[in-house]
Amino acid sequence: MFLRRTILSTILGTLFALPAQAGPLLFTFEGTLPVLNVTTIVTTSVTGVGSTTVTTPSVSLNVPVSGSMTFDSDVWALVGPPFSPTFPLRQFTVTDPSGPFGGTGVETPELIRGTLDVAGVGTLRFDRSLVDALPKPFADFPYQGTTTMSYMDGTEGLNVGPFEFGDAFLAAFSSGFGWFDVTASAPGDVFLRSETSSINIGVVSQYTNSFVLQNLFPAGPPVAFSFVDPVPGDCSQPADCADGLFSFGSFFAFSALGTVTADGGIGIDRTVTAPSIVVNRAQLQAVAAPEPASLALLALGAAMGIARRRQALR
Repeated sequence: MFLRRTILSTILGTLFALPAQAGPLLFTFEGTLPVLNVTTIVTTSVTGVGSTTVTTPSVSLNVPVSGSMTFDSDVWALVGPPFSPTFPLRQFTVTDPSGPFGGTGVETPELIRGTLDVAGVGTLRFDRSLVDALPKPFADFPYQGTTTMSYMDGTEGLNVGPFEFGDAFLAAFSSGFGWFDVTASAPGDVFLRSETSSINIGVVSQYTNSFVLQNLFPAGPPVAFSFVDPVPGDCSQPADCADGLFSFGSFFAFSALGTVTADGGIGIDRTVTAPSIVVNRAQLQAVAAPEPASLALLALGAAMGIARRRQALR
């Protein structure tokens, strides 16, 4: 009897505990960076001698890039009304307050997190991961970040005259934080680390040159769409946008790392920037999550395992 009650209560408890809101969304894209700038600065300090600095800049063209960004679908509840009937963009912005020296200042949810994979550079992170790697004791530079989500949905009848605008999906993230470890003294210790990054990305659909509207998603907040631009570009050429689809974006990533050596220290700063991002294809979809029935089966297995262990102990 006890076993049956345990199993039943566990299943019911699991089902009623399921979240009511929708799950996280995954935005993935691939494209090119028309111009990529990478600057690396290496500073070598020798105790009693001084320091030397070597700067290595590089510029690359048409670099392949892919990205992955995750956010919760219920963030659209934060979006306000359209800016105006003639410009129906809905948007919200959340800013982390900058705390006092010695405090991180992170007081808002991390609404957007993701990575960029840049050919020849590697993976760039856009999240709060550095905050989780604080040494103790430390002196830190207060974290400050901003998240912006926007969309424009032409199918809602928000238009000028009889014409719809089309659809637009935009996301932006910025973050800055660093720390200085005052106890670092042995060779190999990290005494300074800093990261600053920002990214903004958007895909837009509107009219083709033959005046045919291209809609990306149905009415309401975007929770799923597939964007494939037959003629990708940043609209610098008229043909880029003739198909009614175009994209825009940019990113900036700075990282600094200082390491103790036997007779001084080495600091490496790297700045990676791209003034524009051309998206060839993108997709927004729900992140796969266990179905309620699957969760119930997992709960059933856990309950039966607990019951077996209790019987074995008797």
